[in-house]
Amino acid sequence: MGLTEKEKRQRAKFNILVGNHIRKKRLEKNISAAELARLCFIDKPNLLRIEKGRVNTSIYILNKIAEALGISLEELFKGF
Repeated sequence: MGLTEKEKRQRAKFNILVGNHIRKKRLEKNISAAELARLCFIDKPNLLRIEKGRVNTSIYILNKIAEALGISLEELFKGF
């Protein structure tokens, strides 16, 4: 059973919001994309796809990103 068009749009919007928030937190901490990717054990292009909301990443990777940024997973989703 596939997603409806509405669900696809909602998922895409959510991924963009999460990605924008990750990028904002990364810039606040003055960490480069390459450095954050290294800290999370993912490649830089994949991190940039996450920040642009182009992929639906796992909670495991989101937790690694939060840890690398020195914030909780809860803080990563704060304000949504």
